[in-house]
Amino acid sequence: MPSTSGSSETSGGTDVETADSEDGPRLRVTASAGSASDRRPGYHHRVRVAALAAEREALDEQVDELRAEMEALEAEVEALERTVESKDRQRQQMIDNYETIVANRSEPDRESESESATGAESTGRGPLAAVASRIERVIARLRRSGE
Repeated sequence: MPSTSGSSETSGGTDVETADSEDGPRLRVTASAGSASDRRPGYHHRVRVAALAAEREALDEQVDELRAEMEALEAEVEALERTVESKDRQRQQMIDNYETIVANRSEPDRESESESATGAESTGRGPLAAVASRIERVIARLRRSGE
């Protein structure tokens, strides 16, 4: 590069002017006409539109991917809801079965209570004696289970 002030060079279609300074030669870019494609009216606008269109396509692809993921998650939620409903039905069936078993077991106890009450009345001891006898049996069972 020449070191004289005011000389000019062309570098890649851009006019470059050098100037000497106290620190040494310095490059200055001067306004140039640019390349032929830059001279067409609306060139920068078309480039910007093309870049935005490409960006929009990428965003549309992301939206489609997210939509597919959302649909998959919704399907998974529906499957989980069906599973929960099934488990609730099973739980309710188990409760019903348990209540039926308890009711069936308590029927013989009621029959034996009515027989013992009838027997107590015939012996003259009355209903309080039957209750006391029942309490004594329960206490005896509790003592045996605690040991």
